[in-house]
Amino acid sequence: MKKKFTTKLCSARCTDGCTHQPIQVLIVDPHRRPYGATICPRLQSMQDIVGGCIQVVHDGLIKDDAVIVCNEEGKLVGLPANRALRDSRGKVQDVIHGTFMVVGTAGEDFTSLTPRQFADWTDKFLYPEKFIYFNNRTVAVPVADGSAEAEEKYE
Repeated sequence: MKKKFTTKLCSARCTDGCTHQPIQVLIVDPHRRPYGATICPRLQSMQDIVGGCIQVVHDGLIKDDAVIVCNEEGKLVGLPANRALRDSRGKVQDVIHGTFMVVGTAGEDFTSLTPRQFADWTDKFLYPEKFIYFNNRTVAVPVADGSAEAEEKYE
């Protein structure tokens, strides 16, 4: 089953004369399966996708010149919990709140994900998660989302 990329090129603030090379990224919405998108790598376009100022997060487990770009205030402004970041033993270290994307990197520039990166990160975040908080611990449980829209994007 081949995954399709949707197109989210330059935001409304980007002019027709935009000179930025579009990049292919993986977008992960809360309660949904991830999907590929072609976006404009401008700061404003990325902020539009995550819903605020961006923060770059290095996963630490996957060493492949890709990073997570999320809303830096996602937890503070009450965005929904999305996916857990785990250590090498599978223990939840942090939870990303709100929509985020995974992008490739080359130095300080954002680039398209390679097909291998896209597959690896899709597998990592394939299932939405429910979170249980108790005794100062967070447990993340993968769940089927049942979303016909998410399934259609993979056909």
